[in-house]
Amino acid sequence: MSESQLRLADHPFFKDLNPQEVEKFTHCAHSISLGAGDYLFREGGDADRLFLVQEGKVALELDVPGKHPITILTVEGGGVVGWSWLFPPHRWYLAAKATVPTRLVALDAKSLMNEFEKNPSVGLELMKRVANIIFQRLQAVGMQFLSVAGKV
Repeated sequence: MSESQLRLADHPFFKDLNPQEVEKFTHCAHSISLGAGDYLFREGGDADRLFLVQEGKVALELDVPGKHPITILTVEGGGVVGWSWLFPPHRWYLAAKATVPTRLVALDAKSLMNEFEKNPSVGLELMKRVANIIFQRLQAVGMQFLSVAGKV
């Protein structure tokens, strides 16, 4: 198994897929390293990749005009960042900033979608995983809202 396959296969997003299925995604994957305070992407930019956090922490921030950005939640190693590539207009709705040195794998969105279409059963499984991530994020934001609302 190549180094890129190993990186993908070790991430929970690709858990329980056979090595041949994981191998099909290595051509659209590349490593990214960020220092603390570096931005992975900013609100409004082109959403063209999905990011697998290998190690470190990524804060998802909402820009508040005239104030400092608000951290909505933090994604740690084993997590996934960036699903805006799925929905028009394919723009990031939040910013993503490393809070500590962070290693990620970036997956090109167009290539990812092409692989989903070539292998619908794997595509369906991975889209279910993306949907679960979206659901978990909505739950987390809802809990955060309730926490803030209780302090008002």
